Amino acid sequence: INGKDSTQKERKVKLLDQLNFASSYNFLRDSMKLAPLRMNAATVIASKFNLSSEVNVNPYYLSKKDSSFVDKLAIKNGQGLGQITRANLTVGTTFRSKAKKVADQSMGDYQLGGGFQPSNIPWSMNAGFALEYNKPLLERNITQVLNLGGEFQITPRWHLGGTTNYNLKTKEVGYTTINIDCDLHCWVLSFQWLPIGYYKSYVFSLRIKANTLKDIKLDKRKPFQAF
Repeated sequence: INGKDSTQKERKVKLLDQLNFASSYNFLRDSMKLAPLRMNAATVIASKFNLSSEVNVNPYYLSKKDSSFVDKLAIKNGQGLGQITRANLTVGTTFRSKAKKVADQSMGDYQLGGGFQPSNIPWSMNAGFALEYNKPLLERNITQVLNLGGEFQITPRWHLGGTTNYNLKTKEVGYTTINIDCDLHCWVLSFQWLPIGYYKSYVFSLRIKANTLKDIKLDKRKPFQAF
């Protein structure tokens, strides 16, 4: 891009990070030898927002009478390149706290007097939106989902994280997880909780930190069948 001032240097702008097209042709099949066309693209907007999309197109003629695809190319029978059977668009971004003074790990906590303040807690938050379109035959379905997640390093040894999502169509909160981990030097204490939904459950786990002995652990769990 050139500005009005001819002395300015050219600035390159990346439009796409990824653009792919894929299909195949199976000579051994008796019919419908051409596989659906798959297209996907990805880019970053304003160095902050990740955007990706995918589209699947069935190249064969859709018979509304039989509610099925037949062995005729759509482009030769007035249906363009074919029917979009699936498409999705996702947008996501992540926010992080600024790097600050390194904690004194020997204290086992953030120091409130001299070193650390509560506002210095490292954290990250991510948010996303997913739009999905499905039309395998004649009926179509559109879903819109908001996704949220975050992580907080409450102290050098305590870590808190979680994820959730909200379906804008059904007005329901979806799969939600809450994770708490504590570094006990040679051991790791963890707690995972699924508070809502069909699979709601929790697991307490105490295991040895060393990878060679990671199978030595104590678990206390309440599976979703017990609720």
